[in-house]
Amino acid sequence: MIKSNELRIGNWIKHSNENGAFLLSVKAISEKFVTVEHEGGSWMLPCEDFEPIPLTEDLLSKSPSFLKARNKYGPTFHVLKDEWK
Repeated sequence: MIKSNELRIGNWIKHSNENGAFLLSVKAISEKFVTVEHEGGSWMLPCEDFEPIPLTEDLLSKSPSFLKARNKYGPTFHVLKDEWK
């Protein structure tokens, strides 16, 4: 479950139901509901219906929006600003 105050417009969240699991983009947020977009449609669903998507090293490595680097503590990721325009 995700609390509405933990979300930001543009976040990606996971929703599972009898049809499978879906990654949805957050378009609007209220105290108890989130409006999401998927495949051209928009839905308003209760916040408790969503799960966070864990940010793993593998997931970030595959994204064109992040540059992987290394420092003395291990791998780090830098946001490529041009990707966020």
